[in-house]
Parts: sequence; structure tokens; C-alpha cells
Amino acid sequence: MPEASLEDEVDPDDPVPIVSLDDLKLALKFVEHVRNAELEGSGLSNDTIQRLRAPVQSLLDLEEDPDLELCINLYITLGRTSQKDFNEAMNHLSVRFPDSKFLTYEACRKKVEELSGVVSLLHDMCINTCMAYTGPLSALNHCRHCGEPRYDSSKRKPTPRQQFYTIPLGPQLQGLLRSLETAKLVRYRREETERTINEYSVESEDGTQSIEPPVISDYIHGQDYLKAVISGDLQPDDLVLMLSIDGAQLYEHKASDCWIYIWVLMDLPPDMRYKKRFVMPGGFIPGPNKPKNVDSFLNCYKSGLCIIENEGISVTSHTPKPIQAQHTAIR
Repeated sequence: MPEASLEDEVDPDDPVPIVSLDDLKLALKFVEHVRNAELEGSGLSNDTIQRLRAPVQSLLDLEEDPDLELCINLYITLGRTSQKDFNEAMNHLSVRFPDSKFLTYEACRKKVEELSGVVSLLHDMCINTCMAYTGPLSALNHCRHCGEPRYDSSKRKPTPRQQFYTIPLGPQLQGLLRSLETAKLVRYRREETERTINEYSVESEDGTQSIEPPVISDYIHGQDYLKAVISGDLQPDDLVLMLSIDGAQLYEHKASDCWIYIWVLMDLPPDMRYKKRFVMPGGFIPGPNKPKNVDSFLNCYKSGLCIIENEGISVTSHTPKPIQAQHTAIR
């Protein structure tokens, strides 16, 4: 009898192929979890999900509502004060300006979330930063690396010993693209791509077409990107994003790692895409150590990205005619 090969043992209909190493099996389970991700199971509120599928059909212009603009400015300025102090300040303003409408702290927070798209989600993690209890690890009660318990046993209710924040991408993109300024700036990638293809297309002797920019001043002039455009993998209405993750030591004389990741919208011009107002926070992973299972921490953002790729994202269309939602994919 001939010896069975690895290909013979793998069932092509099995969503999780047979592998021998536990870590590889777990990685494949994370992949399967990401593929099956849905908005309803993302942890986002029903209101946020509704806005993702049906964005606000109006331009973002705070100057049209000076009361709201004042509330948001005070919310940002007084962000480190207590909710009680904020509400008292609003009450004093209401007495002085009775015809104006001032928001409470909670109402203002929700409005800022709606306008900016910055909505935070909390996830349980190992107290030693080994792993996050997400995806296929969400049902565990102990860390699979160090054995530390997930919950504080001294509490009556299950209380996580450590958690980390993620900030979903979809709502932030909607908030950015609701601004007329940003909507104009994101045309850069499409316009520069069209210009590059039109000006630098070269036909070789055998009749094949190639694009050879004399100077590469942006990723748009790179061959990998141009091939993706020509092949149709990248469409004009797609958005191109870059993920950046790195660790930071928060204290000069104390060993404590904090991992931060951000999103950069590469459709913006090079001199704008790295400005603070356009950079989107992705998440924050507290220390004290480096993550051992990075997939478990990044599972949340991968799931969110997969949801957007599968469903698309509806954004406000800035045109002279009545505003309609545009469906945009992420690459």
C-alpha cells in the first residue's frame, strides 16, 4: 500500500485543515473566526450598527450649531474633570443663556461618538499580557500560557483582572468621510493613479503594456500597487489603509510595555495622511509584558476589517444633488 501523503489527509471541504501543531491549529481557528465575523456579534451598539449601514445624510458643519460646537469644545477641554463638574458648568451656562441648548456629559459623549466614530470596546486579556480572550479563546477561564485566572476570585461577579481597548475602524472612517474637506482629500489616490497610468504607460516590442514612472515619490508609483489596480484587485472606490503597531515604554524608570496600533488612510495626500487629525486609533494593549499570542489581540481588528470587506461601508456622498450613500470596500 502506498504511503499516504499530506494532501491525502486534508479534506478540501473541511474549513479547518488538519495540522499537527497546536499553535497552527489555533491560528487556523482564528482565521475561521474572522471569516465568519458579523456586525451583530462585534460588540457594537445597535445605534452604531445602524449608522454603519445607513449613515447620517448631512454634512458635518458644527458652525451651523454654535451651542453644540460650544458643548463639544468644553467636553474636549474639560475631558479630565469629573462628569459632575461638567454638568454643573453646563447648568451655569444654561442660567446665563436660557435660550441656548446645552448637553449633559453623557449626551455630549454620545454626540462626540456619533460625529467622530471613535467608539471603544473592552476585551478581556491575561494579566501578564500573554493572550486575549477573543475568538476561539473567548471561552477560556485561564491563560493557556501562564495559567493565571481570567477573573478576580475575590469578587462576587466575574470581574476581569485585565482588559484592553479596541476602537473599531468602520465608524471612524464614516466620521472622517462625512467631512467635506476629507472627502475631497481622499480623491488623491484615484486622481494620482489615473495620472500615473495615463502619463507613464509604455508599450514594449511584444505589445505588452507596462507603467514606468521615472520617479517613485509615493506608494502609488510602485509596481505592486499598479499591478493591483490594473488587475482590478483595487477599484477606484476602494479605500487603502495601513496598519502600524508598536510598543512604547510609558515610564522612564519603570519597565512597562504598552502596545498601540493605528490606522493610516493611504488615500490621502502624503503631506496629510500622517497628520494627527487624520490618523485613526486602533487599540491599546497594556503591559506589563509583550503579547505572546498577537493574533488573539489583533483578532478584533481583523474581524472588523473582514466585516467591512464583506459588507462594504456606506459613507456620505458630497455632491450638489441630494446626498446618497456610497458603498466602499477596504483594501
